[in-house]
Amino acid sequence: MFKDSASLASIYPPLVLHGMTAFSSPDVMRFLGRKVHGAFKGEIVSDFKVFRPSQDRPDGPKDWRPMRKGVADLYRRTQISQASNNRYLDALSAVNTFVPLGQMIGQICRPTLWNDKPVRALRPWSQEDTQLFELVNRGEFAVKGFRNRDLQAILFTSPADSPQEKRRRSARVTRMIRMLRAHGLVKKINATHRYTLTLHGREIISAVLTTQHVTLQQLHKAAA
Repeated sequence: MFKDSASLASIYPPLVLHGMTAFSSPDVMRFLGRKVHGAFKGEIVSDFKVFRPSQDRPDGPKDWRPMRKGVADLYRRTQISQASNNRYLDALSAVNTFVPLGQMIGQICRPTLWNDKPVRALRPWSQEDTQLFELVNRGEFAVKGFRNRDLQAILFTSPADSPQEKRRRSARVTRMIRMLRAHGLVKKINATHRYTLTLHGREIISAVLTTQHVTLQQLHKAAA
């Protein structure tokens, strides 16, 4: 992708900083197509599978089996590796070193309208909105997007105990998604109930989350 090492060297530091500050260990597994439960404390392995017959019965029925070492399943390893790279590069593509942060963030800090109805300004560094940004920026949503119920499953740790509570939760998440849509941070995927970050949204959210983990010394050094 780069004609010379100097071209890569000019953007490499912000890429590394973004990866270290914006992504967590569970995100890395999600880029690999895996989910990690919040209470998981065991050993993490990347046991990829391929649709093939048993090695002992090459003419037998096919099933999803562990990928073999060597060249036998190389084509499948290529598919998985490319998909993982695409998810990771999509997330890294939000790094922007040219637009001042104030200019980038300022536009979402003002109230706006959605279908002629007022929508509050976002508060990028408040606990509530930071949690929302982290939620929609999760690695498993990078490719297929997210649904209302996907966000509910993360926000609420226990099942709804009544139909009324279920509707209340759904309505709350709907308002959150509508707010992000009104500010142009997410968009609906056509003919689905899924939403995905816009490029604009990925840039802003990544910038906000990155600033949560950098020190004033790092900011001064970057600005020098």
